[in-house]
Amino acid sequence: MTEKLNLFRSPDAEASFTKAYDAVLSTWPVAYENRYVPTSFGQTHVIVSGNPEGPPVMLLPPGGSHAPIWIRNVGTLSRSFRVYAVDIIGELNRSRPTRPIKNHTAFVEWITELLDGLQLQRVNLVGNSNDGFFALETALLRPERVNKVVLISPAATFVQMWAWWWHLLVPAHIVAPLIHSERMIMKAYDWLWQGFPMDDCYRELRLQSKLSGKRYRPSINSVELIQFFLCGPRRKRQ
Repeated sequence: MTEKLNLFRSPDAEASFTKAYDAVLSTWPVAYENRYVPTSFGQTHVIVSGNPEGPPVMLLPPGGSHAPIWIRNVGTLSRSFRVYAVDIIGELNRSRPTRPIKNHTAFVEWITELLDGLQLQRVNLVGNSNDGFFALETALLRPERVNKVVLISPAATFVQMWAWWWHLLVPAHIVAPLIHSERMIMKAYDWLWQGFPMDDCYRELRLQSKLSGKRYRPSINSVELIQFFLCGPRRKRQ
């Protein structure tokens, strides 16, 4: 049996994160089911909601986030669509990775396996921030699997984001976990969210996800995406 990658710093950190995750999910506004979809990268957790007869829409959250972030959108979407809110494998969430996604080709391989496991031939793909980048990349490399793609503030997709590195990545993802500073994390994300309303339970989940462990995700770079536009994916050397 392949062992799960250890993303959490400790059992206590995992327990704190799980408690915060469950608190948000308990307020999910529509009926749902939890599914674990096997892939070669591990078990991917998906929250499935909405009209069983509706066209499928797959929701990819921002980097460092989780499927429950769509809690304010899923009610409306569920009226017309079958909604699949994904916990990106390699992030701190309910998915259970067994090997890391090391590059862009591997990410598209994983999401293709996820679609196969859910028996979805084509989907409407919604990506927010970091996963707006990967949603577009998936549409470019697997156009036969994507009906429409919606990008919400796609990170580093068309231009670089130097301010993000200084104001968010360094303080919230590098320094704060080392010194266990909740204040530094919240200050960094307040810069990002710019006063956007947030429930207390989701604020706690966001905090725990930054304090509790590490991520296994490829970087995003607008130069790499432009390469995909012009030249296609890099090919492995024989």
